[in-house]
Amino acid sequence: MFSQAPKIEVESLSLVRLGESDAEADLVVRISGGGPQATILTDFRYSVFVEGRRAYSGRWAALAAAPPEESIVRRLPVVVPNSMLPPSASPDAPVDVEWSASGSVGWEDPDRIARILLDLGFATPRSDFSGRGRSMPPSRAAASSAPADPDERTEATPAP
Repeated sequence: MFSQAPKIEVESLSLVRLGESDAEADLVVRISGGGPQATILTDFRYSVFVEGRRAYSGRWAALAAAPPEESIVRRLPVVVPNSMLPPSASPDAPVDVEWSASGSVGWEDPDRIARILLDLGFATPRSDFSGRGRSMPPSRAAASSAPADPDERTEATPAP
């Protein structure tokens, strides 16, 4: 009757740009569809902690659907104050910091009854995610001379 929730895996926190006062990064998450139909993702709500302190909390429109036989990768923007990074941080090398992230993604169940309940004002179902790591590698976007394009924050790949 109701679809399974999408599966979300945190892959990395990648450094995009190192500025004078803050660093731009991407929280990279992989989402696999939860049922026989595409799962429409609505929004991400997430927080990132660096060295045990909250560095960023945000909300990002998902603007995507997770196909049933594939997974998609989303890059969620994060801003980290430079004061939370080691003085030796460089945009060309991994930054040695302990980080963690947690959050949730809202999704629409394609089941007819679930859609009726959603239309009546009941909450959108949400799936939680979390992950952690020991370094922030440079992002692919940082390696190119062009700035990261928010429209290019989705990649589709076959599900494992």
